[in-house]
Amino acid sequence: MRVRFLLVAPAIALIGLGCEGDGPFSVEEYALKEPGSAAQLDSSRYVANGVFAPGYSSGAIQSDEMILHWSCEDPTDFLCYKIFLNGQQISQLTDFAINELPLTALQQNSWYDVRVERVDRSGMHEGQLMALKTARWLSPENVTMNGLSPSEVNVTWTDRSDNEQGFSLTLDRRNNVTGLFDTISTFNVPADQTSYQVSLPDTTFLYRVGVQAYSSFEQNTSTSISPYYTPQFSPVSSLVATQALDSRIVTLSWVDNSTLETSVEIDRFNGPAPQESDWVPVAVLATNSTSWTDADTSSTTVGNIIQYRVRCVNTYQGIRTVTAWRTTNIILVEPTSVPPWDYEAWDGQSFTRTLSTDDRHVYLFHASDDLDIDLCNLTSSMDLVARIWGIDGSFLGYFDTAGIDACEYIADLAGFSDYLIEVSDENGQAGLYNIFIY
Repeated sequence: MRVRFLLVAPAIALIGLGCEGDGPFSVEEYALKEPGSAAQLDSSRYVANGVFAPGYSSGAIQSDEMILHWSCEDPTDFLCYKIFLNGQQISQLTDFAINELPLTALQQNSWYDVRVERVDRSGMHEGQLMALKTARWLSPENVTMNGLSPSEVNVTWTDRSDNEQGFSLTLDRRNNVTGLFDTISTFNVPADQTSYQVSLPDTTFLYRVGVQAYSSFEQNTSTSISPYYTPQFSPVSSLVATQALDSRIVTLSWVDNSTLETSVEIDRFNGPAPQESDWVPVAVLATNSTSWTDADTSSTTVGNIIQYRVRCVNTYQGIRTVTAWRTTNIILVEPTSVPPWDYEAWDGQSFTRTLSTDDRHVYLFHASDDLDIDLCNLTSSMDLVARIWGIDGSFLGYFDTAGIDACEYIADLAGFSDYLIEVSDENGQAGLYNIFIY
């Protein structure tokens, strides 16, 4: 004998029961297998995720209800049907013509052990234990507004119900006077979707979207609200051009104030006052770029000005939107060379060293306070020269000490900084010198 079950919770659970002996019974089969993520109690468990079984009318079935439905063709020696829920008998039906039983006051999203037995007058019981699950009926969550363009957003959410007939979306806009949100649009979305594209009527307001699941046989879920959203598509700011110390390379940097750009455009012009037609496109960068290096400035003479401008671009479904340009400029200067250092030194240190012919010594000085330096020539034939750079490569000046025992005093360089000092002889002579840091 074979007993077959089909659950279409929260709609119908259809159970086929054998009658006398192995006589025929009627049951419709549907390919509604339970997802493998749930624990299997036996091989005959099915779930339909709220889909109504074809050919049956369920009425107003909610997520805390199930309707058991069974069929039997032969009433011979029929005595009764017994229905058990979680091991407890909940009903006994003596009318053979009755073939369904509502189960109410259940817990949503919960498994139940259900058994329907056909009992004949000889005392034979025929039936099978079945694990059935009620539907989930929970509010959507993770509602998010993702900008596609300054006027279009894609709303996404996580579905947590099994038997909704659809989703209801509300688009709210904040009133800039009262600070309250007013609903300006509503949308109905099919049950199999978890995203929807919404157009914003104005890009200067703050918006939010609410999503709830609805069904004709359930009370609508509570509404889940997205975080506040306003289109962020503004010009870049803090645009700066800097030239490398040892080359003609210019680097642009800026602050990105947009989340909707699909590209960043850069134009350049060599000269002081460009007309619109004078600008030359030099780069198109990827989303979220905040810097660009102009490695070829050969068309600009040292001492002349280079103009740059930067803007953000959004291209969506063939529509191109741009921010205002932001501009900056730089005067190209002759590159300088910052020497590598040979020695590091701190306050209170003194060094007496010998320069070889055509040699130089470079010190990296770490100043913890105002920095004072004494440089003394200890060789009569030497004409010492000291050149000073900031650690950023900026040239600060030089001084010399001609003749033996000639000393030069450098006072009050700013503290809490680093300096590079190069010591060499003006004529490439060898000799002894002393340098004292305090």
